[in-house]
Amino acid sequence: MAKVTSSPSARLRAFGIVLAVMATTALVASPAAFGAQDTVASGKLSLKLSSGFKKQLKKNGVKLKPSSYKINGGKLDPTTGTGTVNLKGKMTFKKGSKKVVYKKLTAKLGSGGVLKGSSGKVFKLKGGKVARNGFGANVTGVKLKFLKSAAKKINKKLELNSLHQGSAGKANANNVQPDKVTLTSGTSELKPNLVTFAKFGHHCISPLTGGTTGTVGILPIAPATSTAAPSFVFPIASGDISPDGSGGSANSSGGIQITENILNDNAPAPGSMCNTINQGTASQIKQTDLVLDLSTKQIQAHILISGTENAALDGDKGVAFIGTISPGAVTSDPATRTVSFTDAPAAFNATSALVLNGAFPCDANSGLDPTTGCTGTFAFVAGDPIGTVSFTGQAQ
Repeated sequence: MAKVTSSPSARLRAFGIVLAVMATTALVASPAAFGAQDTVASGKLSLKLSSGFKKQLKKNGVKLKPSSYKINGGKLDPTTGTGTVNLKGKMTFKKGSKKVVYKKLTAKLGSGGVLKGSSGKVFKLKGGKVARNGFGANVTGVKLKFLKSAAKKINKKLELNSLHQGSAGKANANNVQPDKVTLTSGTSELKPNLVTFAKFGHHCISPLTGGTTGTVGILPIAPATSTAAPSFVFPIASGDISPDGSGGSANSSGGIQITENILNDNAPAPGSMCNTINQGTASQIKQTDLVLDLSTKQIQAHILISGTENAALDGDKGVAFIGTISPGAVTSDPATRTVSFTDAPAAFNATSALVLNGAFPCDANSGLDPTTGCTGTFAFVAGDPIGTVSFTGQAQ
């Protein structure tokens, strides 16, 4: 038997707005793919020139300055010591009034390693040892080889004859710390707000019981789990966030399933009129692949709606922001390489309120408005507290 909650034209108009909002949001909220290299915030690269290379420079009256550089960008995998970092400043080979200047310096560590600037390659970089330093790393003992092309360029510009390629010493990249850390595991836990939770009963949903259908109204989607508290726990699958929790995003696995489970019930929630609504199928919303976006302080999800018997509502709605989150104090532990916060308030946004009010029937308190969906005391509204979120992310 078909479900009768409102006129189809009213629901179509209401959800024309909803779907337009969701489509726009999905364009800007698609999760990024993450690799093993962390973006670099700081560090120091030092050159320890060999005695032989120093003698060669001195013999030709050439001074090389400076011997150390601040690292101010780039990417580095702190587990392998590989990546390319940006160096602040210039490298100058000078004799008298003549000089060769290398600007926009970068150092590539690992396979094909090289230190180069705007005027070309200077040193080949090879080998070295990596040791963790909190969220970052130290990469030490990297062999320096002065390149033939650099010797030729400097000989010509400085009017020399005897600078030549060969071993030049070692380089050390110390205290290379990330701007964002790559997450390898962790959890986020949602503790629902019980006042908001109670509203579901007036939308023909019994959140914690099987209602009249035997299907619990709100369930985790594996590998997410639930506790008796109640709370929902989502494993962190990937992401990259700043160590202080001020930016980046954390991607979780699993999700939440919300199912209408009070159908033609003679004992609905107090004040509810779910027993008077002529229903044949159960509406359902699945929100999966939840993302905590710490840059925008929002929560996003992949949304699938079914069972409303309305073509404008049912289907895969893509990715959209569904709520806001307000992390307070963030704990950053370099020793364990974890970032965490507890009991951060989360709230529904306008899109979520429209989707919930439109996908699930209203009781007698509400009715349906063509623009906003359900209205009244028990309607969901933007700002309704979802609950609190506690998060722990494990960095690589």
